[in-house]
Amino acid sequence: MKKIFTLISVALAAMSVNAQEWTADVDYVAAPGGTQAAEFTGAVASGTNLIATIDQSPIKLEYVASKDPKEIGSADGGAAGLTPDKWPDAGWNNASFKVGGNNKESQPTLGDGFYPVIGTGVPYTTFVSKQFWNADDGFADRYYPGFKGDGDTDGWTYYNPDGSLGLPASGAYIKATTTTAGVIKIGCFVQAGDTRQLYIARESDKKALVWTEDNNTTEYKIEGYAQNLKNSDNSWVFVNSMPVENYLIGTTTDYTWTDPTTNEPKSASILNSRKFIWFVFDAKVGETYYIFGKNWQIGFQGVKFYSGKSIKDYGGETAISTVKAAAENADAPIYNLAGQKVDKSFKGVVIQNGKKVVIK
Repeated sequence: MKKIFTLISVALAAMSVNAQEWTADVDYVAAPGGTQAAEFTGAVASGTNLIATIDQSPIKLEYVASKDPKEIGSADGGAAGLTPDKWPDAGWNNASFKVGGNNKESQPTLGDGFYPVIGTGVPYTTFVSKQFWNADDGFADRYYPGFKGDGDTDGWTYYNPDGSLGLPASGAYIKATTTTAGVIKIGCFVQAGDTRQLYIARESDKKALVWTEDNNTTEYKIEGYAQNLKNSDNSWVFVNSMPVENYLIGTTTDYTWTDPTTNEPKSASILNSRKFIWFVFDAKVGETYYIFGKNWQIGFQGVKFYSGKSIKDYGGETAISTVKAAAENADAPIYNLAGQKVDKSFKGVVIQNGKKVVIK
């Protein structure tokens, strides 16, 4: 699969600089300055999960971390399910949070850095480990998740975006609800790999929100940085609208942009790359949303909430609620395609008065 995805969306973000900016009702960071917030260090165990509660009215989140099953199944043919008292001591209650992704040195464009809190545990809807009776050793033969033993032993079951398999019961995921309708913006760290599917699922019908290229029909947006996209000065390229296909983030194999220092075109793959992203979606009152990755541990950076807003009006880091047309002005600020302010000595394609202009 090969696509060409240009940086026009970043240019559109630059167009909104003179427009009214959004003000977040909530602006919470999970690990400010690389130090884990008290909500995580004081997380409360619940069953086999460890839960950190972030209550920032009007939004409430739970960040769940665990390595362990919540559902223990029984095997057929006289076998018994693995129970907590039989589980190896090192495995059963070993849930934890950790601060990761301190990239302050390698990501100058991220300012103070992107410090996500990463929970342990792959999110799964069911988890079955089985033991089979052995006449000599008792329950000696154990089958762990993903291991296919005699009789095609069950392991874990992942989420299906149509909701048919239910929502995660254990593992790392974020659970969010609000008392006011508006826009939620959540920062996440995504591990490198070409199979990192990310879901935002409604609790009411268990179905995942849908991403489309059409601003009028998409249910969420993704913006941020991919480790493979760097300029000649080692700064990271901000992707205003990161492509998604089949819930895979950054499916573009060839992403092209203009290096602001050299003014030369550059190209790199987003797909198999670590990502530092924010995803943005509308939240309805009374609905609960689950945010998680499939077969990987999602990293939580923080959350912003904008009451009474809609993603259809969201334009990026300089998000706007109403676009105000700027009068033509020869002295208006000039921006390159990376959204950086430049002067009239700059050569190439720029944005001025909300329009693309070529300076020769």
